[in-house]
Amino acid sequence: MTSRLLIAIALLCTGCASSSNSGVKTHDGAYDVQWSLVDIDNIPVDEYFAVEATVTPTPTSMTIDAVMPSHRHGMLNDATMEQLNADTWVAHDMLFHMHGHWRFRFDVTDADGVVHRAEVDVDIE
Repeated sequence: MTSRLLIAIALLCTGCASSSNSGVKTHDGAYDVQWSLVDIDNIPVDEYFAVEATVTPTPTSMTIDAVMPSHRHGMLNDATMEQLNADTWVAHDMLFHMHGHWRFRFDVTDADGVVHRAEVDVDIE
């Protein structure tokens, strides 16, 4: 298998239900995002949950959102962001209202106001 295929498989498997730390880089490779579910092992359907993310190097800010690419919509609500320290945030009130393929979006903003995006695909059964 090519390295791109192996990376794609690894990204599809991360976060499928596990709260263990998972890492992903922004598309441009500028930032590393380590993320995990907070106080749960599996992403629930139609129940609120939280996601914690630590970013290196330290950015100015970040947001966490999620979309269903094949359905062309996102969550029905906005997550509430809480900054825990200089490089760690928690997104509260995440809600996947239906089963299927979701994509987490971690938008990291640098000191110049440039947004760097990291994405992770998860399948919710």
